[in-house]
Amino acid sequence: QLKIAFWIDTLQADIDVDVRRALKEIEALNMNMEIEYTIIVIQNEQLNVKTNLEKFCERLGNDGVSVVIDFTYNVWRDGLDLLRNFHIPFLRVDRILSPFLQMLSKFVKEKSGHECIMLFQNARDTEEAVIQIIEGYGFPTLVLNAFDERDFVKRMQQLRPTPSCYAIYAGGMVMNTIFDKIAKANFFQRPREWHFIYLDTRDRVFKSKNMVTHATKFTINPKTLCNALKMKDSYCLSDEFSFQRAMIFEILRGLIEIKQKYMNWLQPLVMECNGTTSYENASIGFDILEQFPLSDFLRFTTDVKY
Repeated sequence: QLKIAFWIDTLQADIDVDVRRALKEIEALNMNMEIEYTIIVIQNEQLNVKTNLEKFCERLGNDGVSVVIDFTYNVWRDGLDLLRNFHIPFLRVDRILSPFLQMLSKFVKEKSGHECIMLFQNARDTEEAVIQIIEGYGFPTLVLNAFDERDFVKRMQQLRPTPSCYAIYAGGMVMNTIFDKIAKANFFQRPREWHFIYLDTRDRVFKSKNMVTHATKFTINPKTLCNALKMKDSYCLSDEFSFQRAMIFEILRGLIEIKQKYMNWLQPLVMECNGTTSYENASIGFDILEQFPLSDFLRFTTDVKY
């Protein structure tokens, strides 16, 4: 049995849906492993230290935890200290958008290194981009959310000086919506570079070349992606596909393989956070990264510094 705790931020509520779907896919593989999970939303650490600890400690004390999968954007220090104290395995997942942002940074720098406006499809992706820029990015940029309360087309039109390029990050259907709004404003008539970065495999209905002269389209090859993730090609082409769901599926499958190979590892630990009773944890000395099946699309760490 595996008992998994997922730590997420408030903007990542859709992870719960993808975990449920991924578990159904795992069940279809008949891997003979019972999995229980809990989603714990880690709120602003400074304001909710007690609340965060209470939520996790309740789970740890009542049901137990085998491993923690951390999707949060900022390290939860008190929680991480607790895991290290009890030797609970911990896997921190890189931001979903990070590879896409790094790709564009390298591309723009190799061309000319000029400034570029980046437009995103929701608040979560916008937040990930802001964090990436704070950590250091390859060129000057302004980040916009295409679906907040402000008119993003009007904001782009008002920018002075006019940027040299624009980059849109979105899934296939949302990309069309953003494209139509920009086209209706005749904004594509400006002689600027446009980069369309697809976050899923649904790009076939998009015909940017008909309206945009200086355009670069970054797409995902479903066959290559599914080969890397060891999945059927049809999965990466389905309307249900998302990188996040595929990543969660791969994490669950990897944990099951570890558990089946080393039965004493990843045992659920039931422990009172403020308890003084001695305990034995079979995961002491266990490095999950040494055993975890990684791919080019999965980036994790266990060595978190703060």
